[in-house]
Amino acid sequence: MKTFTNNRTFLALLGLSYLIGLNSCNTDSLTPIEATNTNISLVTVNNDPDKDGLNTALEIILGTDPNVADTDGDGILDGVEDLNKNGIIDLNETDPLLADSDNDGISDGVEDANKNGVIDKGETSAKSNDSDNDGIEDGIEDMNHNGVFDVRETDPNNPDTDGDGIKDGDEDKNHNGKLDAGEMYPLSKDSDGDLIEDGVEDKNHNGKQDAGETSAINSDSDNDGIKDGAEDKNHDGKLDPGESDPNKTDTDGDGVEDKDDTDADGNGVLDTDDANNNDSDGDTNHNDDNDSDNNNGD
Repeated sequence: MKTFTNNRTFLALLGLSYLIGLNSCNTDSLTPIEATNTNISLVTVNNDPDKDGLNTALEIILGTDPNVADTDGDGILDGVEDLNKNGIIDLNETDPLLADSDNDGISDGVEDANKNGVIDKGETSAKSNDSDNDGIEDGIEDMNHNGVFDVRETDPNNPDTDGDGIKDGDEDKNHNGKLDAGEMYPLSKDSDGDLIEDGVEDKNHNGKQDAGETSAINSDSDNDGIKDGAEDKNHDGKLDPGESDPNKTDTDGDGVEDKDDTDADGNGVLDTDDANNNDSDGDTNHNDDNDSDNNNGD
């Protein structure tokens, strides 16, 4: 019964002995009759029966099949996976004995779409299971493992798919490719729909609601009945004049909750006037249209 081993040390020694045997074999010492009757079949070092770019000796060292151009069936020739053709799997090379070298669930031949052994634009790395280093494996981001960035998938080549300033892996905290409770949505800049981008609410972009930040997954952080985007009117994440605080139910501390307070910020101007305010100098007395000195506040 034939057995086959993938032990790399054994195969390397076998390959070396094969090369030594080729170099030491000399038919000149044989008589014509001995040479005719011998069962020795000489194979040159440059012989490449499967035309994969690797000679038989190197394939023996690698453990690949000298008669099969793509031993692991991933769509990439063995000689392309061993790019420098030295019989060793180097750091920048995929494994010709493994269809999925980085074990991310996507075949090497899908990640290396043009099958040239190089990471080209638009391709994920077949040597790294997280090509964009966002904390989510390529096979989770490319859910159907087709090598294409499809709808409802995060981009395995872009650590911040929605461009909100927060890494996909910080929004999808458990890195499972699903929108779970307590997580921001890495495919939407505004997970809670309050009109303030997640990256503005989560100021330090760590995927958590820290002190002084509004919630990116609760449209009404202080539960006062007013959406954060309505309190932070210019959606800049700061408490500006004429705005109520989306982290306080009673911004001015007058005992009247913001939702019932006609002057929630306590600046002496009705909130309805604040909303329509066009007062460049902030003197709270005149809109620019009627303010003869809208630069100095006099």
